[in-house]
Amino acid sequence: MPRHFNTAGPCRPEDHYMLPPLRRLPNLRELIDQAHYFVIHAPRQIGKTTALMAFASELTVAGRHAAVLCSAEEGQAFRSDIDGVEEVLLDEYAIGRGRMDLCLRMGGVKLAMELKVWRDGKGDPLKRGLEQLDRYLEGLGLGEGWLVIFDQRTSAGRASGRTRREEVVSPAGRRVVLVRA
Repeated sequence: MPRHFNTAGPCRPEDHYMLPPLRRLPNLRELIDQAHYFVIHAPRQIGKTTALMAFASELTVAGRHAAVLCSAEEGQAFRSDIDGVEEVLLDEYAIGRGRMDLCLRMGGVKLAMELKVWRDGKGDPLKRGLEQLDRYLEGLGLGEGWLVIFDQRTSAGRASGRTRREEVVSPAGRRVVLVRA
Protein backbone atom coordinates (compact mmCIF):
# COMPACT_ATOMS: atom_id res chain seq x y z
CA MET A 1 0.00 0.00 0.00
CA PRO A 2 1.43 3.44 -0.84
CA ARG A 3 2.00 6.01 1.90
CA HIS A 4 -1.01 8.18 2.71
CA PHE A 5 -2.27 10.79 5.18
CA ASN A 6 -3.60 9.19 8.35
CA THR A 7 -6.41 10.68 10.44
CA ALA A 8 -7.27 7.68 12.59
CA GLY A 9 -4.82 6.60 15.29
CA PRO A 10 -1.04 6.66 15.60
CA CYS A 11 1.03 7.33 12.49
CA ARG A 12 3.85 5.10 11.26
CA PRO A 13 6.48 6.75 9.06
CA GLU A 14 6.67 3.72 6.76
CA ASP A 15 2.90 3.95 6.06
CA HIS A 16 1.94 7.59 6.54
CA TYR A 17 3.04 11.06 5.52
CA MET A 18 3.98 12.87 8.71
CA LEU A 19 6.16 15.51 10.33
CA PRO A 20 9.01 14.34 12.58
CA PRO A 21 7.10 13.44 15.78
CA LEU A 22 9.82 14.20 18.35
CA ARG A 23 9.76 17.91 17.49
CA ARG A 24 6.49 18.05 19.42
CA LEU A 25 8.26 17.05 22.65
CA PRO A 26 11.39 19.24 22.78
CA ASN A 27 11.81 19.28 26.59
CA LEU A 28 10.58 15.80 27.41
CA ARG A 29 14.05 14.19 27.59
CA GLU A 30 15.05 16.77 30.21
CA LEU A 31 11.97 15.93 32.31
CA ILE A 32 12.80 12.21 32.12
CA ASP A 33 16.45 12.79 33.03
CA GLN A 34 15.34 14.79 36.08
CA ALA A 35 12.86 12.03 37.07
CA HIS A 36 9.85 14.38 36.76
CA TYR A 37 6.28 13.33 36.07
CA PHE A 38 4.48 14.92 33.15
CA VAL A 39 1.12 14.95 31.40
CA ILE A 40 0.55 15.36 27.69
CA HIS A 41 -2.77 17.10 27.04
CA ALA A 42 -3.93 18.30 23.64
CA PRO A 43 -6.93 18.00 21.30
CA ARG A 44 -7.70 14.75 19.49
CA GLN A 45 -5.72 13.74 16.40
CA ILE A 46 -2.89 16.19 17.08
CA GLY A 47 -0.12 13.56 17.32
CA LYS A 48 0.22 12.86 21.06
CA THR A 49 0.30 9.07 20.77
CA THR A 50 2.51 9.10 17.68
CA ALA A 51 5.02 11.42 19.40
CA LEU A 52 5.02 9.38 22.63
CA MET A 53 5.47 6.10 20.74
CA ALA A 54 8.48 7.56 18.90
CA PHE A 55 9.90 8.95 22.15
CA ALA A 56 9.39 5.64 24.01
CA SER A 57 11.20 3.81 21.23
CA GLU A 58 14.09 6.29 21.20
CA LEU A 59 14.38 6.16 24.99
CA THR A 60 14.50 2.36 25.05
CA VAL A 61 16.97 2.09 22.18
CA ALA A 62 19.30 4.55 23.95
CA GLY A 63 19.66 1.88 26.64
CA ARG A 64 19.34 3.92 29.82
CA HIS A 65 15.59 3.38 30.20
CA ALA A 66 12.99 0.81 29.23
CA ALA A 67 9.93 2.88 28.32
CA VAL A 68 6.41 1.65 29.02
CA LEU A 69 3.64 3.54 27.25
CA CYS A 70 0.15 3.42 28.77
CA SER A 71 -2.93 5.12 27.39
CA ALA A 72 -6.14 6.16 29.14
CA GLU A 73 -7.96 6.40 25.82
CA GLU A 74 -10.24 3.47 26.68
CA GLY A 75 -11.87 5.61 29.39
CA GLN A 76 -13.06 8.18 26.86
CA ALA A 77 -16.19 6.17 26.14
CA PHE A 78 -17.28 6.66 29.78
CA ARG A 79 -16.73 10.44 29.94
CA SER A 80 -19.11 11.08 32.86
CA ASP A 81 -19.37 7.52 34.19
CA ILE A 82 -16.66 7.25 36.85
CA ASP A 83 -17.51 3.61 37.57
CA GLY A 84 -17.11 2.80 33.88
CA VAL A 85 -13.75 4.54 33.72
CA GLU A 86 -12.60 2.60 36.78
CA GLU A 87 -13.36 -0.66 34.99
CA VAL A 88 -11.00 0.06 32.09
CA LEU A 89 -8.20 2.21 33.49
CA LEU A 90 -5.23 1.57 35.72
CA ASP A 91 -6.15 1.45 39.36
CA GLU A 92 -3.96 1.32 42.46
CA TYR A 93 -4.83 -0.83 45.42
CA ALA A 94 -3.75 -0.41 48.99
CA ILE A 95 -3.59 -3.96 50.31
CA GLY A 96 -1.85 -4.77 53.54
CA ARG A 97 1.49 -2.99 53.79
CA GLY A 98 2.71 -1.03 50.80
CA ARG A 99 0.93 -0.38 47.53
CA MET A 100 0.61 -2.32 44.35
CA ASP A 101 2.13 -0.50 41.41
CA LEU A 102 -0.49 -1.40 38.80
CA CYS A 103 -3.72 -3.31 38.62
CA LEU A 104 -5.37 -3.33 35.21
CA ARG A 105 -9.05 -4.15 35.30
CA MET A 106 -11.00 -4.58 32.09
CA GLY A 107 -14.34 -6.31 32.12
CA GLY A 108 -13.97 -9.32 34.39
CA VAL A 109 -10.18 -9.57 33.99
CA LYS A 110 -7.70 -8.26 36.57
CA LEU A 111 -3.94 -8.13 35.97
CA ALA A 112 -1.74 -7.29 38.96
CA MET A 113 1.73 -5.93 38.26
CA GLU A 114 4.56 -5.08 40.65
CA LEU A 115 7.33 -2.80 39.37
CA LYS A 116 10.84 -2.73 40.85
CA VAL A 117 14.04 -0.87 40.02
CA TRP A 118 17.47 -2.47 40.50
CA ARG A 119 19.96 0.32 41.28
CA ASP A 120 23.72 0.43 41.83
CA GLY A 121 24.74 -0.77 45.30
CA LYS A 122 21.48 -2.64 45.89
CA GLY A 123 20.69 -6.34 45.63
CA ASP A 124 18.47 -7.96 43.03
CA PRO A 125 14.86 -7.00 43.97
CA LEU A 126 13.46 -10.32 42.70
CA LYS A 127 12.83 -11.93 46.12
CA ARG A 128 11.25 -8.82 47.65
CA GLY A 129 9.19 -8.20 44.52
CA LEU A 130 7.81 -11.74 44.50
CA GLU A 131 6.92 -11.49 48.21
CA GLN A 132 5.13 -8.16 47.71
CA LEU A 133 3.31 -9.41 44.64
CA ASP A 134 2.18 -12.50 46.58
CA ARG A 135 0.52 -10.26 49.21
CA TYR A 136 -1.24 -8.21 46.54
CA LEU A 137 -2.40 -11.31 44.66
CA GLU A 138 -3.73 -12.81 47.88
CA GLY A 139 -5.66 -9.62 48.67
CA LEU A 140 -7.14 -9.55 45.17
CA GLY A 141 -7.89 -13.27 45.10
CA LEU A 142 -5.69 -13.79 42.04
CA GLY A 143 -3.52 -16.80 41.24
CA GLU A 144 -1.07 -15.04 38.94
CA GLY A 145 0.53 -11.68 38.24
CA TRP A 146 3.48 -9.88 36.68
CA LEU A 147 6.75 -8.63 38.19
CA VAL A 148 8.75 -6.15 36.10
CA ILE A 149 12.31 -5.35 37.20
CA PHE A 150 13.96 -2.35 35.55
CA ASP A 151 17.74 -2.80 35.81
CA GLN A 152 19.21 0.70 36.21
CA ARG A 153 22.69 -0.39 37.33
CA THR A 154 25.51 1.19 35.35
CA SER A 155 26.83 -2.31 34.58
CA ALA A 156 23.50 -3.49 33.14
CA GLY A 157 24.10 -2.48 29.53
CA ARG A 158 21.49 -1.40 27.01
CA ALA A 159 17.84 -2.18 27.79
CA SER A 160 17.22 -3.38 24.25
CA GLY A 161 19.82 -6.14 24.65
CA ARG A 162 18.91 -7.35 28.12
CA THR A 163 15.12 -7.38 28.16
CA ARG A 164 13.71 -10.86 28.68
CA ARG A 165 10.55 -12.56 29.92
CA GLU A 166 10.15 -15.83 31.81
CA GLU A 167 7.65 -17.59 34.02
CA VAL A 168 8.55 -18.11 37.68
CA VAL A 169 6.71 -19.31 40.79
CA SER A 170 6.18 -17.03 43.79
CA PRO A 171 6.95 -18.15 47.37
CA ALA A 172 3.23 -18.95 47.80
CA GLY A 173 3.16 -21.02 44.61
CA ARG A 174 1.52 -18.46 42.31
CA ARG A 175 2.40 -18.18 38.61
CA VAL A 176 4.34 -14.97 37.89
CA VAL A 177 5.47 -13.56 34.57
CA LEU A 178 8.87 -12.01 35.28
CA VAL A 179 10.10 -9.29 32.92
CA ARG A 180 13.65 -8.01 33.32
CA ALA A 181 14.31 -4.82 31.38
